[in-house]
Amino acid sequence: VCNDGDGTIRPDILLLGAPTDNRLFAGAELATKRADVVLVVDCDATTFPSAAILEKAKGRGAKVVMIGAGPQSRLAVSDVNLRASASHVLPLLLSRLREGRARVGRGSNLSDDGFAAMCYLAGHGTDHLGRTLEQTLSWVNWEIERQFDSTQWQFPLMTTSNICPEAPVPTRQDFELLAADKSVVTGMRRAFERMLKFYGFEWQAGEVRKALDWEDRFAYWALAPSHNDLRISRILGAMSLCGLQSEA
Repeated sequence: VCNDGDGTIRPDILLLGAPTDNRLFAGAELATKRADVVLVVDCDATTFPSAAILEKAKGRGAKVVMIGAGPQSRLAVSDVNLRASASHVLPLLLSRLREGRARVGRGSNLSDDGFAAMCYLAGHGTDHLGRTLEQTLSWVNWEIERQFDSTQWQFPLMTTSNICPEAPVPTRQDFELLAADKSVVTGMRRAFERMLKFYGFEWQAGEVRKALDWEDRFAYWALAPSHNDLRISRILGAMSLCGLQSEA
């Protein structure tokens, strides 16, 4: 805390409406230039000038991690989003750093696209529009039909999509790491089961079988060639690359 000289005690932060200390702001910019990771804690990252610093960090290749359970209106700027209490996450992080046991994780060998795919499928990141995997999995059938840029995130391939070039394009090495990550595989499996319902199938006893609404769903998508055929090809390819060969 800081003493303002009149006996007032306030947190050592820049409060809303308070003038910016140019010296401190310059120091923050310098620290951001050197940062590999920037933490955004319990903040929606919309207030300037700090929001401008965040954009500069992203432009220089830093990873942005948003931590907290409050409003996060700029999820699209984050690489990892931890929807958990900052009072719980930060002490654990600090403890690991102090103990000298902060190990480089499996994701350290991923390319940028592989890292983006890992975060999204594991439920910690968002797509190019700030949508989480959980949000896309909650869509009803007509919403899935109208979205042309979500399947590419749920089921990434090693080729760039013409429809959604913003989606990650992991390398073969990336896929080896992704396939070994339980949370990533679980995320893709959930997306797979949701798309089965979209097409009128279901997963039973290790097999793809017709669901009760099979005839209605079949009539909806299979009577003429469409983008839904391409979706099936993408799903099969991505699952094969990500360790779900039997499901594919």
